[in-house]
Amino acid sequence: YRSVVRDAVCPGSRPHYAGYVCWRGNFDARLLDGLGDADVWPSDAVTTVCFPGGSCVVYRIPGPDGTRVNWVLYAVPPRSGNLRLDDPTSFPPGRLTTELADGLAELLAREFPPYWARLLALTPPEDTFVQPIYDLETARTTAGRLLLAGDAATVVRPHNTSGAAKALQDAAAFASAWSAAASWDELLHAYQEARGAAGRELVALARRLGRAQVERTPDWAAMGRGEAEAWWQGQLGGAAGIGGQAMAPAP
Repeated sequence: YRSVVRDAVCPGSRPHYAGYVCWRGNFDARLLDGLGDADVWPSDAVTTVCFPGGSCVVYRIPGPDGTRVNWVLYAVPPRSGNLRLDDPTSFPPGRLTTELADGLAELLAREFPPYWARLLALTPPEDTFVQPIYDLETARTTAGRLLLAGDAATVVRPHNTSGAAKALQDAAAFASAWSAAASWDELLHAYQEARGAAGRELVALARRLGRAQVERTPDWAAMGRGEAEAWWQGQLGGAAGIGGQAMAPAP
């Protein structure tokens, strides 16, 4: 998403800050034993904690030394002149500022049920990081003998969980265009036709999901299961396969 080649294809195109960040962290699942209430969170559960102005998903993942708990939390960061988020950046593990750490602690105390606030607080600072959310759509993905793929072509907010699939599909589209084209110009035209619109649709979907889950959250507590499912399907708007297209298995 910091591509220097992109400036040669679409001068002046750069990611724009969405107005909120993603806090992320993970910790050794054995620390859960100290929380008590073992029945609150079954071992096979993926849980979403919803609150005004954000949401957080918590789930278990494999780790090098056993199971770990991973969480992803979207919310607006502390408002301060000390945080410069107008240029693509991130705060990697071990580089979390005191201001961001305090902001996360305040958010957990204010908005989270006590069990889930204590759970996230088990994450050590060295395993906590912040990813400001950016997005970008380019007017074109090719120019001259240059071609953009992956996050260089379109920066999509993480709500879609489509980044890896999008990059693979870009590569597959390039391979298809290569095998069918009689010239470089034909190849680039076919690639642009295949992936230009798909990239813009992914950006639009992620913006819609970001508005729904962070920027303009509904009254979560007022929705029953059926209402929540209908609301979610409305946000998806009939979006097709992840990454913008279905990928048929190889014969």
